[in-house]
Amino acid sequence: MVKRSFIVRNKIKAVGSDPKWLTVSLKKANQSILINQTELDEKDWHIDAINKIKSYYSTAPFYKKYISVVEEILSPKEKLLSVYNQRTVMDLAQLIGISVEIKTASSLIPLLEGNPEDKIMSLCEILKPTEFYNFEKGIDIGLYSGENFAKHQIQLFKQNYQHPVYTQADPEFSPYLSILDLLFNMGENSLEVIRKGRNWVKVN
Repeated sequence: MVKRSFIVRNKIKAVGSDPKWLTVSLKKANQSILINQTELDEKDWHIDAINKIKSYYSTAPFYKKYISVVEEILSPKEKLLSVYNQRTVMDLAQLIGISVEIKTASSLIPLLEGNPEDKIMSLCEILKPTEFYNFEKGIDIGLYSGENFAKHQIQLFKQNYQHPVYTQADPEFSPYLSILDLLFNMGENSLEVIRKGRNWVKVN
């Protein structure tokens, strides 16, 4: 479990200020606890988070349209971080027009073993994909090999994402913020903005 990662936090930004971290509060977190065993704090941490979102985006163009549904999505109904993350990702994806099926690795193989590529290959043996898409860094630092994927008849792609610029309250654009920033500023055009940044590069 990585405490300071995007598994538990993301950035939002108020008008005229630098981006700030919005963090999920956990009961206990350390390297020995698996993500799917990490529990949310029982305290009402989400209330402070939602109040911060309201304060930061109250003047955004699509604030009134989405704030109620965002508040409902971010309010925890689960005890486990992994279940909370999966639900919020799915709910936010559907909100902007993305419909996908999610399968958790632990539901397919309870305990994955080996290096990162070994773990992916174990999952591929079950799911039988013909293509695999990954972040650019994981491939560039050598976690995944195009040759090894080719041996399994899998085409490997890396995401060289080109961050699109969209309208924010401040004249100087701040990239890599939470999808909430995009949603409150661009509304129903959010998915179109995301798609503009796609840049998948074939590795093998």
